[in-house]
Amino acid sequence: TVTDINSDACLLAERNFKENNIENIEILFGNLFEPVENRKFDVILFNTPYLPTEEEDIIDSDLNYAFDGGSDGRKIIDRFLNEVKNHLNEGGCVQIIQSSLSNTEQTLVKLDQLGFIAEVAKSEKFFFEEIVLINAYMI
Repeated sequence: TVTDINSDACLLAERNFKENNIENIEILFGNLFEPVENRKFDVILFNTPYLPTEEEDIIDSDLNYAFDGGSDGRKIIDRFLNEVKNHLNEGGCVQIIQSSLSNTEQTLVKLDQLGFIAEVAKSEKFFFEEIVLINAYMI
C-alpha cells in the first residue's frame, strides 16, 4: 500500500509499477495516514518532506509537497511520528528517510519517547546536508 498527497506522484508510482509488472500494489491518494486510517502494517516506509522552507521557498505546485518541511523541516515529520504507532502492528518497523537539516537527533529522541528502539542505519553526505535512513522498532 502506497499513499501520497501528490496526485502526480501517485500517477508516476502507478506507471512505474505497471512498467515493472508489479500488480499487488494499492496506491491511495491522501495525506499521511488519512487513506488508511483504520489499518495497521508490519513495515512503514516514509520519505519525509524534510527541507526547512520559508514563505519565499514555497512553490505553487504539487511538487511542493515533496520537500516543504516547514520553517524547521519538521512540520510533516512530527505529524507522522505522532500518528505512526496507531498504524504499526506489534513488533513492527518504521523506516524514515530524513535530512540532517531537519534535526535527525530530535527524531531519534521523539521515537525513543514514543517507545521505539531507533538508530541511524545508513547515511550519505551531500554538499549541504546528510541524508539518513532511520530504522525504528516497536518494543
